[in-house]
Amino acid sequence: MSEDIEQTVLDEITSLIYEGKKIQAIKAYRNATFKGLKESKDFVDRLSMELYEKNPARFRVEPSKSAGCGTAIFFLGLIGLAFWFFL
Repeated sequence: MSEDIEQTVLDEITSLIYEGKKIQAIKAYRNATFKGLKESKDFVDRLSMELYEKNPARFRVEPSKSAGCGTAIFFLGLIGLAFWFFL
């Protein structure tokens, strides 16, 4: 999975992932490879899942499975609907 990246950079990215600093890991990958945001995010997501499967105890935060923004918007809409209904 290391693609065209130096081992020291891969170690830094791995450490950031274990610490739950996914955005910094994406930035480190982008700086090292000059790839776009989507490719960098995809790489970090794949690496996160591989690392988590191998050693979940090392993670401070479990890697997300892309529940993100859509879930938050759904719940905010649900709360808004509940307020409108009960007022």
